[in-house]
Order: sequence, then C-alpha cells, then structure tokens
Amino acid sequence: PDSAVLEHAAAWVAARFEVEKRRRAEMGFDDMLLRLEQALRSEAGERLAALIREQFPVALIDEFQDTDPVQYGIFERIYRIAENRPETGLFMIGDPKQAIYAFRGADIFTYLGARRATAGRLHSLDTNYRSSQAMVEAVNRVFLLAEQRPEGKGAFLFREANDNPLPFIEVHAKGRSE
Repeated sequence: PDSAVLEHAAAWVAARFEVEKRRRAEMGFDDMLLRLEQALRSEAGERLAALIREQFPVALIDEFQDTDPVQYGIFERIYRIAENRPETGLFMIGDPKQAIYAFRGADIFTYLGARRATAGRLHSLDTNYRSSQAMVEAVNRVFLLAEQRPEGKGAFLFREANDNPLPFIEVHAKGRSE
C-alpha cells in the first residue's frame, strides 16, 4: 500500500509541476531535450535533423560518459552515428571508467551502445597528463588485475566469452613536475 501511495503522489506532483511550468511559460533543460527528441521523432523529424546537420555538420561531445539515453538518441537521429556519413562528423570524448556514475546522469549502456556504433573508429588517449606516475601505475595495476580475474568478466564485468565491449586500456603517465 505504501508504494502505491508514493507512486500516486509522485505522478500527481509530476503532472502538477508540468501544469505549473506551462502556466508560467517556463521550460527547463530536460524539457528542451524531451521536446527536441519528440520533434525529431515526428513526421518532420528527418527534415529537422537535416537542417541541424546542415547548420552543424561537425559536433563534439566532451564528457560523453555523462550522456543519457535521451541525449544520445538526439545525436543518433541527427548524425546517424553507425552510418559514419562522410559529410558530417560527431566526436564523442569520454572516459568509460566514469560511465558508471548514474548520479551525474551517466548511463553505462548508452556508453556501450556508442562504442558498438563506432566500432573500428575508436581512438584512445594513451597518456595521462594530470596524475602522478605512481597514481597512474597504481590504477593500471588494479584495473589490469581486475581485467584478468579468473571469472573472466573483465575489469568492468561486461566480458562475455570472447566479447569484451569495455576493456580496460592501460595508459602511460607524463607525470607531474611538482
């Protein structure tokens, strides 16, 4: 019974919040994303995507690991990521080790979908310029040991048989001058 009451209350608050936002003619960041997503799914969606591609043929998403399914869906509809169209470019820069932080909006499955869509076109930065040599060596050691654990699931627990969609890649350290 308690969960039913909470679900009802949450739905009522959400609906009331939407009514109040419309009354005040206000829109939040999530509203903009959801409306763009709806527009891209509409009958005129492909024309809208073409106009955006025409105006912004190249896009860069930094901190891609924090991208959620709605945001990724928008970029997929606009840039057709797996098609790798020569007239457009979408650069996604992210750290898979941070894609687990759902409290920041990260969604590991969105990250994995993007990795699959860009297979053969992935590039890794092999040098850490921020951390000390000792820190990078320690992180490499922990993750490499986890990658080789006997259960065979890999450091991030996504390996299935010979398929590891999220392998740990060891990096070098430039080191810090201080």
